[in-house]
Amino acid sequence: MRLFRTYHPELIKQQPPFVLDLSEESYHHLCRVLRLPEGEEIHVVDGSGGHYVGKLTNIKKKSAQVAISDYVQATNEPLVQIHLVQGISKGDRMELTIQKAVELGVNEITPVFTKRGEVRLNEERLEKKMRQWHAIMVNACLQCYRDTIPTLNPPVSLENYLKQVAANQDRPVLHARAYQAWQSYDQQAAQIPNPEDNVNYQQLYINLNPFAGVRLKQIAPQTYQRVTILVGSEGGLDDEEISKAQEAGFTDFNLGPRVLRTETTGLAAIAILQSHLGDL
Repeated sequence: MRLFRTYHPELIKQQPPFVLDLSEESYHHLCRVLRLPEGEEIHVVDGSGGHYVGKLTNIKKKSAQVAISDYVQATNEPLVQIHLVQGISKGDRMELTIQKAVELGVNEITPVFTKRGEVRLNEERLEKKMRQWHAIMVNACLQCYRDTIPTLNPPVSLENYLKQVAANQDRPVLHARAYQAWQSYDQQAAQIPNPEDNVNYQQLYINLNPFAGVRLKQIAPQTYQRVTILVGSEGGLDDEEISKAQEAGFTDFNLGPRVLRTETTGLAAIAILQSHLGDL
């Protein structure tokens, strides 16, 4: 049986049972495009981490309501929190990356402007892009049955983002088990920080560099609760950006012997991490 899901743009503060007025967009999609009849079961998502269950009612020429009867807390959010820091790419590549990253379970996305990136947006176009990207995230959540809308941070230059990371007191470190898994890579061991017993092992900051000597799949399973992935735009990051990322606490990893496009790189990394640390 097909489940019909829709998004409510504001957090719903009422407790069931109650009657909810559909937004104009939800009304158009459910009643005009899908032509659903009264009595059809609807799941309403407001981004709070669950969904409201109700039945379509009071369909009129320009409005409709949902008689809400229950609230169901989501149980399918990923075990590991993944933050994708994505270099803004041109065309529809950024939209594709955002859509698929949400489907794969990313929790947070930060678009960044890099030196080699070809996208330049003024304030008006940037606001339009933010609305477009958020709509893509919402629709991806509805499609893959996620009830929590990931965080979309305002775009920022990579330089400023790395300054924020470097200034954060909770500095990223590598877990001892992950370090041990890489000790066989003698030529890389000196570049990987040897963790101490008294540090926080909960998060890892990754820069995806096709020329790095360590593969992402070498990460020890079930080691981290939060991972940040940095992906450059077309042309990747330049040497200075890579160096500053390392100074901020990022560790370079590759995804194998082939160089992937920017819209493929982050998605492949998310899938690997979800397989090793999450629920794929």
